[in-house]
Amino acid sequence: RRPPRSTLFPYTTLFRSLRAPLLYMVTPQFAAQAENLKNARPATSVEIFAEAGHALFVDEPGRFNQLLTEFVERLKP
Repeated sequence: RRPPRSTLFPYTTLFRSLRAPLLYMVTPQFAAQAENLKNARPATSVEIFAEAGHALFVDEPGRFNQLLTEFVERLKP
């Protein structure tokens, strides 16, 4: 049984408060959450892994690594 929403960690508040670039990689079950985050924080990079299960980096390691590498490269001065 899931705890009441009021006791869950406020990830939305945390993510919105970040000033650093954010790469948010998720499965389709979190697509709406990702879209909300993108709307609240347009600089967020969102990637949906349609074929992955819980462990994105295990189920689609090539894509995961490529996206992460590209994201980190964009951070370099």
